[in-house]
Amino acid sequence: MLLLRCWAHRNGTTHKKGKCREYCVVILFTLRKKMKILQQYQSKHFEQMLKAIAQLWIMLKTARKHIVAMHS
Repeated sequence: MLLLRCWAHRNGTTHKKGKCREYCVVILFTLRKKMKILQQYQSKHFEQMLKAIAQLWIMLKTARKHIVAMHS
């Protein structure tokens, strides 16, 4: 599974509480990049496209869990 990094610490420090906004930004930024990759594949590389979709799904589930935890 992808380990999402905190936007405020690009050196690789993982997310800490109180940095929710930056964390959400990095999730959205990464999702946007993955969507661009998906658009490039279109129908040519169907298998790679499916893998990218699977990764997106995992990221969305992770993001949802995180956001729910931080905002509850």
